[in-house]
Amino acid sequence: MTSNRLVWPLAALAALIVLNAVFTPSFLALRIQDGHLFGSLVDILRNGAPTLLIALGMTLVIATRGIDLSVGAVAAIAAAVTCTHIAATGDAITGMLLALGLCVLLGLWNGFLVTVLGIQPIIATLVLMTAAAAWRCSSPRARSSPSGTTCSARSARGSWCSPSRS
Repeated sequence: MTSNRLVWPLAALAALIVLNAVFTPSFLALRIQDGHLFGSLVDILRNGAPTLLIALGMTLVIATRGIDLSVGAVAAIAAAVTCTHIAATGDAITGMLLALGLCVLLGLWNGFLVTVLGIQPIIATLVLMTAAAAWRCSSPRARSSPSGTTCSARSARGSWCSPSRS
């Protein structure tokens, strides 16, 4: 029974679902309202989907013996490009296509650094992660972010990002 690696994670997941169902009876409840499905499980799947997609990409990177530190930065850049375009034009489809194209270009850039220039993957992706943070801090509207990074100093060259102090 324990020869398969998935047995214990699936058993833990089943135990969590049972405990949630026992202590919160509405946990497994689903309802249809205005043609849409609502419930705790739907919310968990909807809110977990972006993290699942990023984790899937990271799994593929790690499986090929690589380390990619820029995944979060690329996701943040994609979100910023999409939101900025939607706010300016109201066209969500074009904003998402722009973000997807930018993500492909950034991935190609990392691939170029690693395969053509021979830079170690951790260094190449660290460069992109740092560039994304600097780009975010160079925006005049970006004074702070929920991640705890604050643009604290401004100069003729741009700004410096540092962890915020509470």
